[in-house]
Amino acid sequence: QKYEKMGGKVHYIGKPHSLVFDKCKAAVGKEQRICMIGDSLDHDIKGANKANIESLWIMAGVLSSELGIEEGTEELPTNEKFREIISRHRLSDEFHSKVLSTLKW
Repeated sequence: QKYEKMGGKVHYIGKPHSLVFDKCKAAVGKEQRICMIGDSLDHDIKGANKANIESLWIMAGVLSSELGIEEGTEELPTNEKFREIISRHRLSDEFHSKVLSTLKW
């Protein structure tokens, strides 16, 4: 970021930056067939929201301790804790994701 502020040309790759999502859209060809599944609000969900891609947030992942639940379980956080996490990650006005406690194959 310092280099960019000094006028250097920077290319951001990876979530939540748009390049990775644009490549997915181009590969699939139809946006409505894409769903970002992830456990990171800051990377997976924010990136999908910015790219207008459907998303599915898995709560019992990297943020499970913040949510007060055990990682990998089907336990759900309290409504208060859920809203607190969404607000803390600055997604209150743009949270369009579907939500699952965990994902099992």
